[in-house]
Amino acid sequence: MPRYANGQAPLSALVKLSDQHYLPEGTAARWRELQRLAWEKYGVWLIISPGWNAYRPLSIQYEYRAELGIWAAVPGYSSHGLNFNGRDCAAIDVYNWASLGWGRFVALCRLVGFTVDFVSPQELWHIGDFDPWSVPTFAAITINPETTKLPEPEEADDMPINFRSTTGGVSFTMVPGICITRHYNETAAANTNYFNTGKQWPGENARQEDREKAGERQLTDAGILMLLKQYGFAWASRDIARLPMDGETLYADHILQQRGVEIAS
Repeated sequence: MPRYANGQAPLSALVKLSDQHYLPEGTAARWRELQRLAWEKYGVWLIISPGWNAYRPLSIQYEYRAELGIWAAVPGYSSHGLNFNGRDCAAIDVYNWASLGWGRFVALCRLVGFTVDFVSPQELWHIGDFDPWSVPTFAAITINPETTKLPEPEEADDMPINFRSTTGGVSFTMVPGICITRHYNETAAANTNYFNTGKQWPGENARQEDREKAGERQLTDAGILMLLKQYGFAWASRDIARLPMDGETLYADHILQQRGVEIAS
């Protein structure tokens, strides 16, 4: 029997990690251990995605559903609500999981007690703890010095995420950790599909079930803007076919500055 109804746990019963990031004490301990192992073994400090992407109160579930449509769970059924399919469950969206590569990320998650790849449609960044109120007593996990060097880049790690319009309008490509590129025309789009290019394109006439398996989601344009804002991305180019050139500063000065490009005032 879950301790709380979905989304109705008081924040006072949880550990506050940062603004909008709250977890049960057991999950918080597992998360900190996951961060420690990822840092010590691979030099990657894992972070939670901006927004209510750990515990998500019911009021925020309604807000996200209104803003993101079917991208967000039906309020009262979210795995972020500490109650999922009749079980206690604390979920976390890991912002930079791809910095480890999928295989390494999965291995470390399982080592500390997180479940991966348990929701449909698939969300690789989404991990769950089905024993969130039990504080683990981790034994000291020995790190093999021979395996502590940074991992070699994996082909799928930097696959861009495409957002395409079905009725004209705006399309985006999001390159994890780098930028957003943008292409658009003057016609407003009624719906936009999300598609991760790391998977095979399902085809224009594919069934909705097959589209979802390939990673597609339907979003309104307002929803896509909210999603990009939530994940901290910014526009960087008007040409979807390439990365931004030096000097293209369309709402992306901080990205270019991080790349060492001097921004003219």
